[in-house]
Amino acid sequence: MFIRDKVVKCPDETCNWIQFRTICGITLTMPEIENLVKKGKTSLIKGMKSKSGKKFDAYIVMKGNGETSFEFENILYKSK
Repeated sequence: MFIRDKVVKCPDETCNWIQFRTICGITLTMPEIENLVKKGKTSLIKGMKSKSGKKFDAYIVMKGNGETSFEFENILYKSK
């Protein structure tokens, strides 16, 4: 992996995989990048901001094709 300030890239020229280090206002740490690449999932990242400005917590998950998506905790809220 080539790790730069803003991106992480695959060193193989035929591989076009690239991952931006800053996602929803949070910069991924080295351990989070390692977990994403090796295990396919980061630890729970807290305090990310949506486009509307709302904060949320989620895991970043790598799909089989190298794309990433969010996975949210299953939190059950009790109604009053």
